[in-house]
Amino acid sequence: MGLLESREEALSRLAKSSIVVFLSILLAKIAGYFYKIAIARYATPEEFGTFSLTLVLIGIGITLSSLGLSEGIVRYISFLRGKKNNASMGTIINDVERKILFMSFFICLGIFFGAEFIASFFQKNQLLTYMLQITAISIPFTVLSGFYLALLRGHEDIKKYTFVSNATQGILKVLLLCTALLFFKASFALPLSHVLTAFILTFLGWKFTYNIRRKYSTLTFSKSAKQEKLRKEVFYYSLPLLYTGIIFSMLFWTDSLVVGHFLSPEQVGMYSVAITLIALLGILPELFMQLFLPLLSNYFAKGKMSDIQYLVRRVNKWVLIGNVPLAIALYTFPGVFINLLFGPAYSGAEESIKILAFGGLLGSLTNGLSTLLTAQGKTKLLAYNVTAMVILNLVLNILLVEKWGILGVAQGTAITWLVFLGILFIQVRKTIATSPIAKTVLIKVIFSALSYILFLKWIGTYISINLGTLILLLVFGGVLYVGLLMFLKTFDTQDYAVLLSIKKRFFEKVKAVRN
Repeated sequence: MGLLESREEALSRLAKSSIVVFLSILLAKIAGYFYKIAIARYATPEEFGTFSLTLVLIGIGITLSSLGLSEGIVRYISFLRGKKNNASMGTIINDVERKILFMSFFICLGIFFGAEFIASFFQKNQLLTYMLQITAISIPFTVLSGFYLALLRGHEDIKKYTFVSNATQGILKVLLLCTALLFFKASFALPLSHVLTAFILTFLGWKFTYNIRRKYSTLTFSKSAKQEKLRKEVFYYSLPLLYTGIIFSMLFWTDSLVVGHFLSPEQVGMYSVAITLIALLGILPELFMQLFLPLLSNYFAKGKMSDIQYLVRRVNKWVLIGNVPLAIALYTFPGVFINLLFGPAYSGAEESIKILAFGGLLGSLTNGLSTLLTAQGKTKLLAYNVTAMVILNLVLNILLVEKWGILGVAQGTAITWLVFLGILFIQVRKTIATSPIAKTVLIKVIFSALSYILFLKWIGTYISINLGTLILLLVFGGVLYVGLLMFLKTFDTQDYAVLLSIKKRFFEKVKAVRN
């Protein structure tokens, strides 16, 4: 019974932390979707596609500029704070800040003056040259704000970290874009608003970390061999993180780069709309991952394999059940979602969304499995996995794009996520000595999902689909889906216990706010 209580407590903590993270991420995601919708509504597909490609290229520059140090510093700050070694912390903070500033300015200038050369790889897009030159100015600001956020994380100031990284960033992007669109053309307003957002986030990060940096400012740049060894240690620790960051990012950027190279900017815009909608499937797993990693790490340290099995199966079950109806809705009514959110100019993305809905659902299940490998310390294996998937995705996209266009890229990506899930499934099964998803749960979810699809297809032939009827369809279909899962006894006592815990905590928060 004690073990069961421990499991329930862990699940409750996971769910409760997800509420806090959910509110923060939800606000950021809503703002992010308003941002993409505003771009699609006020810019042409060519401008939308070119700006999407610009952000991918700038993202590569930002990742290279950080040298992985912004992530590495979190670990060392936390470690040195525990030892109360202020002198070493001052050395690291100042050294990292100087390194990333130098690299960010160097890459910023490289992209600014090399923009025309870079654009020559993407249909010689002159608009891309123009947007790259403006947006490149944001690189030093973005890298520096990332450094400040790392300081907040290292000092466990999660409230300020969340405020800046999620809520403020999302709202700023929308407000500045809308303001810029009132005075300038979209081709200039898009990169300008991006630069201004990066600048303001840097200022906020600088302000929030002022006392931290001031505390250690007089304890920097020791010439001792010990401090020099520490600087090298932090640098070499961070380099693998740089590789991992780049390779993970390429798993999501490859599509846009291939479409931009082989097809027109308008097609990049179409594919960007598809990716934006499919990204909805990534929200649910993201909620659980904040606490999932430390819980698994703790269980591995204590050798509690039965608890690891239990937690992995439970989280994968929740992600699968939660994302299936959303994936089905995107597959069944892609045109409705496009017209309501982005406008009919992007209707060419419909078929791609259908394929990516399947790939996105599979991809959402890889998060938890990848996290388990990380918790076990198999980061090298995970890096090998992702490297292989990037190569596979690139090869498939190149082979399929010329014949099928963005539909071929979507097919290549869906196949890549299927293979990736299969590989992770085998590796995790070997690690925990059981299937990451119970077969009975999988069968029940598939049966309920098929019933959900048939319901949507049947009722959709009798009514005209608009925003109101779509909401009603999804609500009634969702009730049918959940009802079937309950009838088939897919949920157990632990599921209901966690739901009651969430409900209790929610009403406690509401009562506290009222008082």
